[in-house]
Amino acid sequence: MISRQGVTQTYGGHQTPNFAGLGGKVLTQIVSRTYYPPGATSFSDLATKFGYAAMRDVAFTSIREFYPDVAAHYIKKHRQKMAAQAAIAAADAGPPLNASQPKVRVAYVPVHPSEDAY
Repeated sequence: MISRQGVTQTYGGHQTPNFAGLGGKVLTQIVSRTYYPPGATSFSDLATKFGYAAMRDVAFTSIREFYPDVAAHYIKKHRQKMAAQAAIAAADAGPPLNASQPKVRVAYVPVHPSEDAY
């Protein structure tokens, strides 16, 4: 992954320099020389920007590769935690009601507007 920034694999499985990746970053810096003012386009500034671009690519490539595994791990832990909390809450609630226990029903009786409710 980090090595793929400089060396890549061909369709045949051989290792070759990553001309497209590195060349694209270099070309970006060359084009940026025409955009920025002349004082901001020294070689050291362009080399710094090239380095940041390479580091950014490595970081985002790492995130894209490892995020699914990390997310699956934390989602699994979260689901286990929620299941454990639900089991504790169910145990604290006591036994479920059965047919031998009386059920309490509350009836709602609307008051007709013509009746004296006061």
